[in-house]
Amino acid sequence: MQVTQPNEYYKGLPKEDVFFVKDDQNNPVGEGFLIYQYQPTIFPSRPVNIYFSMTSKPEGEYWLLGSLAARARQLRNQAPGAAARLYTAVDVQDERQLAFYEHNGFKMDYTEDLVRLNDPDEVPQLFNCSCITLPLNTVQEQMDLVSRMRGAGFSYFDHGFLLQQMNRQNFAALGILYGSNLVGACVAAGQYTSAEVMGLYIVPEFQRKGLGTRLLQQTKQALASTGVTDLTMRVMSDSEPQVRLVQRFRAELVEHTI
Repeated sequence: MQVTQPNEYYKGLPKEDVFFVKDDQNNPVGEGFLIYQYQPTIFPSRPVNIYFSMTSKPEGEYWLLGSLAARARQLRNQAPGAAARLYTAVDVQDERQLAFYEHNGFKMDYTEDLVRLNDPDEVPQLFNCSCITLPLNTVQEQMDLVSRMRGAGFSYFDHGFLLQQMNRQNFAALGILYGSNLVGACVAAGQYTSAEVMGLYIVPEFQRKGLGTRLLQQTKQALASTGVTDLTMRVMSDSEPQVRLVQRFRAELVEHTI
């Protein structure tokens, strides 16, 4: 077995964060990648979150996991002293994968849930606040949104990712203003009658004031006007802000991973 890395960006990911495993005949066995995120506003008690994904035949799993874990330690050291988590998504029905990760020290105490958002029971009345469609006609406008989303902790949100979402059948990018200041944004995209929230943030000093609820509801309405009837969002079970927000939208569980 041998572990290799690409010579350049791979599917929009830095080459240092991507690994391939091949057998002695140079046949592909598996591949994996990591995404580093620093999210103090979403996970204040554990701001460093490193997501990894690996797809491999059983004989390559330990090689791949070892390489990913070593790279995760390097990334984790970018924020010394901050609590960190290395995590992945596993189908709760996949007993072999669950056993593999548990054997390697992973705890199955947190979940990532895909939830369906319904209309909220109540949308707070906010003064001096308004929602706008973010202009994305120029590269500079697009990069401004990318910068804001990445600054909010969505490290996967690069220009290529944004363009990919903009080219989907359903797309919405809304911001919320407090006075004339942009204090949050929400991006959602999908196909046919469905869409998923790809990123939502409110700047820390304006959180817990109902702005996230207002912004998400406006995004939902904007998508509904184009025929979207099913809006979903991914939520980590240990993120109080995320859980609190989707509860206001009477969230229904669609998919459950750990």
